Amino acid sequence: MFWKFPYRPTLAVALWVLVLGCSAFARSIQLLPPGEGGQVRAVIVGIDKYKNYKNLLGAVADARDIQRTLTLAGVTDLVVLIDQDATRQRFESAMGRIVEVSTPGDLVVVSFAGHGAQMPEQVKGSEADGMDEVFLLAGFSEHGSGTSERILDDELHSWMSRLDKKGVNVLFIADTCHGGGLMRKPDFRAADISYRWAGTVSLIDDSLKPVSTEQDASLTVNDLPNVTFLAAVDKYSKAPEVFISGSATKRGALSYAFARSIDRGQNGAVTRGQLFKFARQLTYQYSQTQQSISTEPSRGGLDKPIFRLSVSGEPEEEAEVATEIRLKAMYLSDRSLLASLEAVRIKVVTENEPADLIWDVSKGELLNEVGDLISSCRTTADVVAIVERTRAMAAIALMSERAVQEIRLLPNDRRFHGGELASFRIDGISKKFLILLNVTGDGEVRLLFPVRSMDSALVQSGTFELPLKVNEPYGTDAIIAIVSDERLLDLESQLNRITGQRSANSLRLLMASHLRVNRSARVGLASVFTSR
Repeated sequence: MFWKFPYRPTLAVALWVLVLGCSAFARSIQLLPPGEGGQVRAVIVGIDKYKNYKNLLGAVADARDIQRTLTLAGVTDLVVLIDQDATRQRFESAMGRIVEVSTPGDLVVVSFAGHGAQMPEQVKGSEADGMDEVFLLAGFSEHGSGTSERILDDELHSWMSRLDKKGVNVLFIADTCHGGGLMRKPDFRAADISYRWAGTVSLIDDSLKPVSTEQDASLTVNDLPNVTFLAAVDKYSKAPEVFISGSATKRGALSYAFARSIDRGQNGAVTRGQLFKFARQLTYQYSQTQQSISTEPSRGGLDKPIFRLSVSGEPEEEAEVATEIRLKAMYLSDRSLLASLEAVRIKVVTENEPADLIWDVSKGELLNEVGDLISSCRTTADVVAIVERTRAMAAIALMSERAVQEIRLLPNDRRFHGGELASFRIDGISKKFLILLNVTGDGEVRLLFPVRSMDSALVQSGTFELPLKVNEPYGTDAIIAIVSDERLLDLESQLNRITGQRSANSLRLLMASHLRVNRSARVGLASVFTSR
């Protein structure tokens, strides 16, 4: 729970922030280079099955999603390397060919979803921490011929530098990680969490002959004006695979966000800054604030167009997303209690199956799949209310994909404890109208701003901050921010009628209805988690 200043209404503690923009589009999209003329080319890598490392769950799905998105957007020059086909020889050949055939004005997209690692730098003094970042291919091992089944960051700099010098635009998506840090440690009751990190590798009889030189080792993306780089996390953090509504398996949040930047995009040029904001927010909300992406260049250039979209066709009404929630019940002696849950599309899974929610019956707590406490949960009626909230939040997250609003938890994304202060900041809303809601862990909806219809909903400055003090009960709340060009008085009135009630599904329906009419509205999500 939070106390909010100065009004001090209570909040239960994990937050999602939404700024509205909804509805899927049945339309034709063409992905184009940023300038006139030129061709789009792509090399896409997705590896779930590793010979010597823990398998992943969603890297192949990431690659297939990007492949499908680019294909539907008219890209025909694609090399797709999946699992055992992702060999060093094939990747090096694909990159060599693309460097050779690309011409000034082309756009080259390179995406990698799979395990990352660190190893001692090959060129002494080239890395501030003395470690090279490494992208592991399916057959990698730490000794013998398998040592060559990896890609060094210096090699990527070499290929990107050669493309940059030719006047080719390069967009690199690295949905992997090279460090082991976590902002929030998982609960022991959580399911086996999948991270795209293989640790620090030590090689015996290294057989790799890198294509990079010592000069390449000193390059950064800041030295390459035509290169745009997005990574799932910074070099010190781990990237989890996450559940996204509508996906058959866990996914990489960054890959998902990149694909949606194209098929949910609007007609016209997309700048670096626009892509960074979109990908950062979607990754942030789908990872439940566990990920903050790393982007380069970091020295300006945000207004530079990196691709164009040619969009034709009219939007169609968004279809309802049927979401089956998988529940794992721990320490439950009376299994007959679970029979009523199947009727509301809650699938009770066994100990070894993946779960979206975990019910610890002995403690009366319900957790998400990574072990964050959502809410106290004593009865099956509590389970149903929390599941309804989970479905509503998934649907609202999908609404945000068309017009997303950045929002951040300050001072950082860690778990907050009783008595501490946390704040949510929403930027870029000068002269916009704001509705701010909270959905508690058990699904209660609370209207936070504006408090009364006679209060002004207009934000005069570019930034709105909501300071909160953590208090009991601990767990998860969802804050929803709706930003619009005109005041949504009718929506405010309807929200006032459901405030204080367990009405997450009613909130979903209200938002969907109003967003169909108010298409300029934006939505953004953020989460905060608390404990004693």
